[in-house]
Amino acid sequence: MHPHPFEAEKLLRKLATDPGIMAIMTQRRYTVGRLCEMDPADDKLQKQQQAAGEGGGGACTLGYNQNAGQRIYIRVRTDDLKSLREYRGLVNTLVHELSHNEFGPHTEPFWRLYSELKAIYLRTHAALQRSGTVVGGSSTMTLA
Repeated sequence: MHPHPFEAEKLLRKLATDPGIMAIMTQRRYTVGRLCEMDPADDKLQKQQQAAGEGGGGACTLGYNQNAGQRIYIRVRTDDLKSLREYRGLVNTLVHELSHNEFGPHTEPFWRLYSELKAIYLRTHAALQRSGTVVGGSSTMTLA
């Protein structure tokens, strides 16, 4: 059975409201016009990236940042379309795509920023864990 589109939408909402992601957005003053599901069967974006020399040599594209946050696409379904990807991996993809708000190519400054954003994410969840905060029925460290 394939996950219903509502399940994918629910997962995107969970990502958008994750306290760690919200902390990144606030601290870096990022805006994202729209967070969207990327169709795993649609390889158009991947082909465009490879043609522009940005692709990973045939690797599966998990996300795409359009116009520095105007829209961010995340591939939430597995390649076989039978399930949704693990939350932790989706967080990493979203943090990666948020890094593209400042840097396009995957250069050293890009990866340095990615590390800084990931640290904000983890520190936020660690602080919430210490305070005993529960998010969506799970401990915040389980989310992180």
